[in-house]
Amino acid sequence: MTISLHGNSELAPPGEGHTSPAIYRKILRFRNILWARIRLDAASVPALVRLVLTDSNECLSPAEWDDLIEQASPGTALRLEGPDVLGFQATEGILMAADRRGLEVALICDGPRLEDAAPMLYGLGLSTLVLRLYGTEPAHNAALGASDAFERTALGALSLKGISCGAPLPRIVAAIMITPLNQHTIVESVECAFAMGADQVTVMHSLAETRKNLRIDAMSVAAQVRNIQSRWRTGLVDFSPRLTLRQIEAFYSNGSLTIGPNSCLTPWRSVTVDSSGAVSLCCDGPVGNMRRESLASAFNSPAARSLRSTLRRGFRLECHGCSGRFGGSFLI
Repeated sequence: MTISLHGNSELAPPGEGHTSPAIYRKILRFRNILWARIRLDAASVPALVRLVLTDSNECLSPAEWDDLIEQASPGTALRLEGPDVLGFQATEGILMAADRRGLEVALICDGPRLEDAAPMLYGLGLSTLVLRLYGTEPAHNAALGASDAFERTALGALSLKGISCGAPLPRIVAAIMITPLNQHTIVESVECAFAMGADQVTVMHSLAETRKNLRIDAMSVAAQVRNIQSRWRTGLVDFSPRLTLRQIEAFYSNGSLTIGPNSCLTPWRSVTVDSSGAVSLCCDGPVGNMRRESLASAFNSPAARSLRSTLRRGFRLECHGCSGRFGGSFLI
C-alpha cells in the first residue's frame, strides 16, 4: 500500500488489498492535511468546487460553465447552491457536464421546486441532495414566505426517494439551521426530516444568527441536543460544528467565538465560483476570475497565496465567526 503526496492518491481503495473503509478515510484525511501543510501558502487543485448560482446580467455562458467543469480534476467534489438553484438557467447543463466527467455532485436547495426537478436530478446521477429545512411546517413556511413551502418540500423529497426505488444515490441530507423560529422545536424538525425520507440529518449551530444578536435560548438548545443524542446515533443525526453541551450554552448565551479549531484548511482544499466567474477561497473576497484565467491559476493566484500565508500566521478577527474553519459533516 502506497500513498502519494503528489496529485492523485495511490492508496488502494476499500475492498482492494487490506485497506478497510474507516482506515482509508482516515489516511486520506491525514494525507490531505499533511499535503496542505507541506505546500504552506500554495495548493495544487481544489478538492471541492462550490458553484454559487444566482441570476445576473454577468452570468457565465453555457460554454464557460462546461469549460469550468472540464478543468476540475478527477475526484473533485462539486457543490451547487444558490437562492434558487433548481430554477437557475444553467443548472441542468452543469449537472450534465459533471455527469459526463463522473464527478461527485451535491446540490443544496430549499425544496419547493424539488418535485418537478426530481426526475432530472436522479437521471443525471446526483450524489447528494442537501435539503435546507428551516424547522417544522410553520417555521419552514415563515422562512420561505410561502404557506405551502413545507408541503412542496416534503412532496419533492418523497418524489426523489420514490424515483430512486431503494438505490443508494442520491443520498438525501436534511440540514436544519437553528434559528429563533425553530429553536424550541429542533427535535420535531428532525422527526419531520426523517418523515420526508432523509437518509441523514445535520443540525447546524447558527453562527450567523449569533452575530446578528438574535435571541437563542441556550439552555433549550442544549436540552434538545441532549435529547437528540439519546434518540439517534451519531452518523444518522450529526451536528455542525460538533460542540459540547457546555460550549453550546456558552456560545448561545454570550456569543463566545473562542471555541473550535485554531486553524483553517478551507483555502487549501476548496474554492467558490459565483455566476459571474469570480473565484474566492473564503469570505475575504475574489482571488481571480474564470473569464481571465484557469481554475488552477485562480486557485494559486498571488491573492490566494497571500491569504494562505496570512492564515498560516493565525486567525484574523473575522475568522472566529466563520463556520468554514469547522469543516462540515457532509459536502457543505
